[in-house]
Amino acid sequence: MKKVIAKVLAQVVLDSDGEPVGNGFRSYYILPVLRGKGGGLEVAQTGPETCPLAVVQAPLEISRGIPARFSSIVRIPYISPRFPLNIEFLPSEPSTCLPFHAAWKVEKESLLAVTISTEGVEDFRGSFRIQRANEGEEESTDDYKIQYCGREYDSKNQDCVDLGISIDGDQNRRLVVKDGDPLVVKFVKANDDDDVSTGRKSIIAAA
Repeated sequence: MKKVIAKVLAQVVLDSDGEPVGNGFRSYYILPVLRGKGGGLEVAQTGPETCPLAVVQAPLEISRGIPARFSSIVRIPYISPRFPLNIEFLPSEPSTCLPFHAAWKVEKESLLAVTISTEGVEDFRGSFRIQRANEGEEESTDDYKIQYCGREYDSKNQDCVDLGISIDGDQNRRLVVKDGDPLVVKFVKANDDDDVSTGRKSIIAAA
């Protein structure tokens, strides 16, 4: 029975409580698994732009960053490693610079850095994917990496590439395409307003 449960849970992304990550109906802090090099993911102004658009790792470990929501067009209740998805920041205090739905995208002209868009998602099908950081290691089921699955990688026989941290000249810890050197993360619920406490139980029951 334990093997069956493990196999079923492997088909969904789990948060830090071991519960399935909701598809479009809950927000999560994206936090680093390794401590001591910064906090959660947020946005910062890293160039001549008038608004903070670059996705970065917060410099202080105590900062959880900005809550994010994961959405897949595949009609399933929980996020699966098998399907592409979109990622949006959901700031507690939206503004012109940082709207309530601040979708992630990749700037292909700028070191393949991850930024936010105020014009909606880059690809409605989803340009990102969440994968387990250590496949086959049952003790690390809530350790993940985020990958970019842009169309330009189709010609390179490479479906998706890892996102990692690159430190720029101003010491900003920018999230960029960095295949083979991913930022290993976990997903922590931003609030408890949504009742999904039975999510894991329902999946186990279905097994």
